[in-house]
Amino acid sequence: MTGTPQEIFKQKLADVHALIKGATSFASDIMDIQPVARDLLSAERMNLFHCGGDEEGIVNNMTMPGGGGEIEQIKIPFSTQSVIGIVALSQKPLLIADLNDPKEVKAINPNLTVDKANDVTLNGEDKSMIAVPIKAGNVLLGVLQIVNHDSKGNFGVEDLKRCIWVSQQFGSAFHEELRCLKGPYDFLIFQGKMTREVLKGVEKRAIETRNSISNILLAEQGINKADLGRSMEQYYQVPYMGFEEDIELPKDVLSQLNLSVCRTENWVPVMGNETEIIVLIDDPQDQARTSKIEILLEEHAHAVAYRVGFKDDIQKFLTAAGAKEEGAFSRFMVEEEEEEPEEAEADIYDAPTRINLTLADGTQVIPFVNQLIVEADKAGASDIHIEPFGPRAPALVRVRVDGLCREFTEIPAEHAANVVARIKVMCRLDVTERRMPQDGKCKLEVDDGTLELRVATVPTVLGESAVMRLLSGGGALPIDKLNFSKHNMSRVKQMMSLPHGLVLVVGPTGSGKTTTLHAMLGELNKPDKTIWTAEDPVEITQPGLQQLQVDSGIGLGFADALRSFLRADPDIILIGEMRDKETAKTGVEASLTGHLVLSTLHTNSAVETITRLLDLGLDRINFSDAMIGIVAQRLIRVFCKCAKPHEPTEIEYQQLRTAYGEEAWDTDIGLAKADVHLKKKSRCAECGGTGYKGRTGIHEVLVSNAEMRHMINQAATIGEMTVRAKEDGMRSLFQDGVEKILSGETDMAQLLAVAAR
Repeated sequence: MTGTPQEIFKQKLADVHALIKGATSFASDIMDIQPVARDLLSAERMNLFHCGGDEEGIVNNMTMPGGGGEIEQIKIPFSTQSVIGIVALSQKPLLIADLNDPKEVKAINPNLTVDKANDVTLNGEDKSMIAVPIKAGNVLLGVLQIVNHDSKGNFGVEDLKRCIWVSQQFGSAFHEELRCLKGPYDFLIFQGKMTREVLKGVEKRAIETRNSISNILLAEQGINKADLGRSMEQYYQVPYMGFEEDIELPKDVLSQLNLSVCRTENWVPVMGNETEIIVLIDDPQDQARTSKIEILLEEHAHAVAYRVGFKDDIQKFLTAAGAKEEGAFSRFMVEEEEEEPEEAEADIYDAPTRINLTLADGTQVIPFVNQLIVEADKAGASDIHIEPFGPRAPALVRVRVDGLCREFTEIPAEHAANVVARIKVMCRLDVTERRMPQDGKCKLEVDDGTLELRVATVPTVLGESAVMRLLSGGGALPIDKLNFSKHNMSRVKQMMSLPHGLVLVVGPTGSGKTTTLHAMLGELNKPDKTIWTAEDPVEITQPGLQQLQVDSGIGLGFADALRSFLRADPDIILIGEMRDKETAKTGVEASLTGHLVLSTLHTNSAVETITRLLDLGLDRINFSDAMIGIVAQRLIRVFCKCAKPHEPTEIEYQQLRTAYGEEAWDTDIGLAKADVHLKKKSRCAECGGTGYKGRTGIHEVLVSNAEMRHMINQAATIGEMTVRAKEDGMRSLFQDGVEKILSGETDMAQLLAVAAR
């Protein structure tokens, strides 16, 4: 063959194309095509593996390297432990420029090793390799492998492109012979069990009813489980396996696994030894799961092989292995540390508490969502977060308990969107709108009463996320249950005794502002007082209060509600939040006209609240005259009852003095080291091994007076007003937290987590 390199390549390309197009069958003509294709790709060797020849792996009748021309069949399992297995599972091409570079190999997959001594497709002198899938559409037919560039160099990107082109030609020419299946149920059509039209109808019905295709085929089309399993077997190219009671699962392997994870991800080891473990899974082509499985099992066997099965059969195996079924959920599984608490160096309060669930098909979505909410409420959660991780990965459910998020469970990838859609339906949101955030509210009737939720959905790049906030509901707490210090309680009651003015409770979201406000109202709620509230939402109800739910969707905001209240002339008004200038201005005017106004704001400290409201554009004189006082607060985790007494070291004692302020310590506390008795967290079943159970408030109470009003009018700085407030008796959040530590309720780690010095 003569001409320029480009002309020679085009001629070789034409020869390969002509041979493939003229072939009568894969089996009879591949031996003639292979040398020409190998020459085109500048490869020393070429191997062709096909899926249709064996159910346990991808196979090839090949000439063994250095074997004198003998033909031998080799079989490579679908796994991430070989290049051919990875390409077959992922259906993506791979180029390994240097087989001798372990970093390049491990970058492909952590489980992958290139063992030239045991890999029959390689020999000790091999340097470079390309492997690409042979496909028809999205269906895998086989894998094309080339080894070593005939120039003795390494393969590059151009070689990879040529190899992909050849594999496409093979797939186009031989897809019928290599049994091209477009889906898990196509083999049923080839066997005459049903028609393509029937399958399309079943697929449509599955979408409408939110049921699975397999369930409809089994229940309505007379397809038995064995035939359906055989069809899945042909599509996934791994053997089908159903549930069998007499199969004894490998106990030594199962004892090292978290069965709740297996249940959530739908896989289970069903048999095996130190050489090979057999794993039953519902989708062997899910590389994310198979990679994770092989990492988990690498200590138990050299290789992992797969079987495909139905989700309910996998769950039955897990139940037989000890994963007890309790509806969609089982009891909480708490991961406990083995060390004694005194020896534990790291804080363990963030150890995940998870629940176990089964969500086998779309028909279980409604009870699943209901039970998810119920179980989260039982766990004491304030929020439920449903977080997607893409179309093929399970969505993670986390709950916030005592202010900290922890993993709760997972939702199979195929049902995550349906779960979010169900939540939207409960809140009467637009199910078809997946591009814009939405928010709403709903109620769920349970045995113990009604749970009320505030819901927000957000379209993230990995899928639609949802957050459900469980509203407290019920009545108000008595104010003496809020754990105000004696000093702060006297200042709060001083503010509440005044007939008119503005009282603010401030802090971040979830710091208990609404609880504190309603505790104040409970103290003020007397027969001779009329009290009106405007809230979003109404979380706490009290007899004797006229409570209004604001709704900005119909034009009823806080400012609108406040103006209407003034016409009714109540004695006391509660405004859920002063979130804008109009609401703040109207609230100040209401307090100046003889009403006691209570409200909230999202600020970090009492003094900062003053500057925040003034920045909204309020008149300094009106605001200074109206303000009675401000309560800033946080919620801090407290010890479980299992906490043990702890005598502070000299260093710990000095830390407490410094944190409180040495001069203030001597004035307010006045305790010597011998008089300080603290507590130290332990662990027990009731607190889940965390050492903490529940939360309490720490507070900062600023009471206005003539000096503070003058400073506001003179535009004093935050620092100047803070000094003045402390001189007038205000104790900071951090100081109140130190007092809680001294009373044995919590420790410095928790205080540092919620408050700044």
